[in-house]
Amino acid sequence: MTKPHLTDLQKSTLLDKWCSTPLSMQDFCHQENISISSFNRWRQQLTAPSEIHDASTDWIEIEPSKQGEPSVLPDPTSNWNVELVLPGDIILRIRY
Repeated sequence: MTKPHLTDLQKSTLLDKWCSTPLSMQDFCHQENISISSFNRWRQQLTAPSEIHDASTDWIEIEPSKQGEPSVLPDPTSNWNVELVLPGDIILRIRY
C-alpha cells in the first residue's frame, strides 16, 4: 500500500513543526515516518531560498562575560583550554 500524498499545507505544517523542535532533520523525519529526500524536496519547493535553514552557515555571536574579567591577560605563549557548553549536552573543547 502506498502512502497518501500530502498537500502543500500539510508539508508546510511539517516544515514549521521541524523548525520549532530541537531534533535533527534525520531524527524528525524518522519520528514522522518521512523520507529525508522527500523532506528536502519539500523544503526546496515550499521555502524561499533565503529562509532555508542550513546549519553549516549558521553563526551564533558570542560576547565574552564581563564578570570575573582578569585584570592581567594570560601569557599568549602559554597553553590554554577553552570549553564551550552548547544546548543538547554538546561540549566543544579546544586545547592548545
